[in-house]
Amino acid sequence: MTVALPPRPNSLVPYADWVLAHDADTEPAARGLMEAVESGLVRAQGKPGRFLDDMASRAR
Repeated sequence: MTVALPPRPNSLVPYADWVLAHDADTEPAARGLMEAVESGLVRAQGKPGRFLDDMASRAR
């Protein structure tokens, strides 16, 4: 499944809301990705490489 990136990722529009507006079918995947990032940030403080590896495996 491909989830499109917003044209200006540094804008104030939240990513999942942008996906909902542009491709509603992929909105659950976008929200899941954001939840994974949020929960992984705590782990990333101690093991940043593991966090990046986890995110890379989700992207495949």
